[in-house]
Amino acid sequence: MDTQFIEDSKLRLYDSFHNSRDMIDLLHTAATLFENPIILTSSSYRVIHMSNPTGQPFDDLVWNDAEKYGYCSAESIRLFRRDGVTSSVHENDQPVFIDYSVGKEVPRIIQKLKGDNKIIAYFGLFQANKQISEEDIILVEILCKILEVAFAASRYEDLSLSNHIHESIMLQLLESRIPRNEVFQERLTAANWHTKKLFHLIFVPLKKDDSSVYYDQYLQRKIDETVSISKSVIYNENVILVINSDNERELEGAKNKISTLLIKNNLAGICSPLFTDLYDLPIYYHQAVDTFHVFNILKSKESGLINVNDFLVGTLLYKLPKDIKYDLYLCQEFKIIREYDTIHQTNFEEVLVAYLENSCNIRKSAERLYIHRNTMQQKLKHIGELIGDVNEGKLLLKFYHSSKLFHWAEKLGEH
Repeated sequence: MDTQFIEDSKLRLYDSFHNSRDMIDLLHTAATLFENPIILTSSSYRVIHMSNPTGQPFDDLVWNDAEKYGYCSAESIRLFRRDGVTSSVHENDQPVFIDYSVGKEVPRIIQKLKGDNKIIAYFGLFQANKQISEEDIILVEILCKILEVAFAASRYEDLSLSNHIHESIMLQLLESRIPRNEVFQERLTAANWHTKKLFHLIFVPLKKDDSSVYYDQYLQRKIDETVSISKSVIYNENVILVINSDNERELEGAKNKISTLLIKNNLAGICSPLFTDLYDLPIYYHQAVDTFHVFNILKSKESGLINVNDFLVGTLLYKLPKDIKYDLYLCQEFKIIREYDTIHQTNFEEVLVAYLENSCNIRKSAERLYIHRNTMQQKLKHIGELIGDVNEGKLLLKFYHSSKLFHWAEKLGEH
């Protein structure tokens, strides 16, 4: 055994961490010493760092999946457990040499890292370039002791926590870097992320010229503390949340808490419709961004949580060609009422919209318009004489869509 090499290498590792206090610098130094590929993952098998000092490719299931997806695959984890690799690593405090199961073609050393009496990470050294030596085994043990100190002493200490796993998955989804839903489901399994049935995405934009941009991490932390069913990530300097539950009432409660928090911070957030597949996250993100553009044009001073559905027509118009002739798509009944209101200074359009939005309930509609219910009935009767039965579903639907289309087109046209 080359004791001088061990002492010199140990000194290089200690100096690397002491001088930079950076775990990545330490791992680069280690990879150079080992002259073999190394990998460090969280306790949930998310890649923290991987380095191949020779640059020469090699074929290995764990390495290939980690490089491609940022995680050890569910298949490799299954093999770890089936063949006793996991139990062997968990039962030993020293490095474990694996030349069977996933290590049959490319032998490797694996050692667990511990902190607060629990496993926080795994280190692996692959025998891809040169044979692993006794000196390597000793150095792996020394390196892992330094890494445990690094985890405890620096910002890397929380890399093994689940929120960072969720952030990684959400970022890769938003950036469309997970090519297929099957791959995504494997990532969820590897990350031990058990999702519920229902989702909302909430997009909280932070203005570039506003001091609130400096509060992104504060806001993210406050939301995570306030709402237990949320997962969040900073993306393009904005906060993106996913709230997830099997219960719609629980989701509504979470939305109310988030809305209150946003109002306190004078911010607006855009809330997506309910969806059931987290893989669709990018779709609802882009929908929320488009909605915010329209919201910002029309109601920029409002704060709290804004529903995408409330701006759906406007967002669709915003995405359509600017020279479209919207009046061609207005139903005849709407045109009749609109012309009558203009000539006679009445509010029949407002009355019929309120009637529909209040489930054709005369009392509630009258309360919304601050008029007596008898007055409401008289107005509806007059409207019926102009366009037909005001309780006929298709007529109400056509009228409502035309009203929304007309006013959104009018507002967007002003800008």
